[in-house]
Amino acid sequence: MRSTPNLAGKRRGRLKVLRLLSERSASGDRLWECRCKCRRKVIVPTRRLQSGHTRSCGCLKRCRWGQPYTKAKSRTAYAGKARLFVDGRWWYSPVAAQRYLGVLKTTINGWKESCPWLGGKGLETLPMEGAHGRTYTYFAKDRDRGLDAVLRARQGRAPRPDVPDHVLIVAAAKELGVHPRQFRYWMGREDEPAVRVPSKGTDGRPTFRSYISRAFVEKWQGEAPR
Repeated sequence: MRSTPNLAGKRRGRLKVLRLLSERSASGDRLWECRCKCRRKVIVPTRRLQSGHTRSCGCLKRCRWGQPYTKAKSRTAYAGKARLFVDGRWWYSPVAAQRYLGVLKTTINGWKESCPWLGGKGLETLPMEGAHGRTYTYFAKDRDRGLDAVLRARQGRAPRPDVPDHVLIVAAAKELGVHPRQFRYWMGREDEPAVRVPSKGTDGRPTFRSYISRAFVEKWQGEAPR
């Protein structure tokens, strides 16, 4: 039988080996009593101490780079990556730019090449080298091709058209507590026409908004399921 090495007094990571115990593990290894830097005592088999598999009482798993990694520090680290201050200017990550403008991921990615709110010009971007050789794209906040320019253009657009004595079909369905498809089914059964008004979507592209008469909505208020 192979002799057990003397590990008493030695350190393995955060553990300091105190003494050899008379008991053995289920696999037949000799057990050692160790004390961690956090003052907790644990029992570790010889094989795990020699291989370096066990280096603490378990507190090392709850730490990152030797420091406790809490939710607050995680949020701070994310916020530090979401916005960068480079050469006197603020740059936003794709996720931060999405939330700043209130658009979808596919929309903000398409605006890299051409943005309808900037006359067809693309947003100003800054490539940044990240971990594992990855390249991340950041968007400029100010200047003529930044996020603020898009906000100013969107705020200056014409207000959404309103049709007298009519209501949006989506709003009418919500008011009656039914699905818009069910409401459109009632419209088709009664041959009730909808009024389509040209408008603009969140990405600046032309679209339509469908309205229905208020009298038709009031007609179905008593018959809609609750």
